Amino acid sequence: MIISERLRAIRESKQLTQADITRVSGLCQTLIEGVEESRMVPSLKVLDILASALSVPIHQLFFDAHQVLPLENLPGRVTADQIANGRVSEKRTNRKSTTPAIRSAKTKTKSF
Repeated sequence: MIISERLRAIRESKQLTQADITRVSGLCQTLIEGVEESRMVPSLKVLDILASALSVPIHQLFFDAHQVLPLENLPGRVTADQIANGRVSEKRTNRKSTTPAIRSAKTKTKSF
């Protein structure tokens, strides 16, 4: 489901009209209509205002609130638990810079 569909579904599930959201959010009704009809792409600030007006966390506009997205355990990634427990080392290993590869790729390109 895309953001425009989610916005409309959340608004209708709360039995609110676009005019109600306009009054609560202070946004122009034309903007709200445009976003719901996929004619306008809202900024993150507008999405935050709409989420507040709908009394939902902003992430609910992007995916289902009950859906948990898995995070990959990437090498060198510091987890939230490590940060919370103060187990972050000054020197993290397994991190390789891609700079040399990028430089070599740039030098191999031909200019016309």
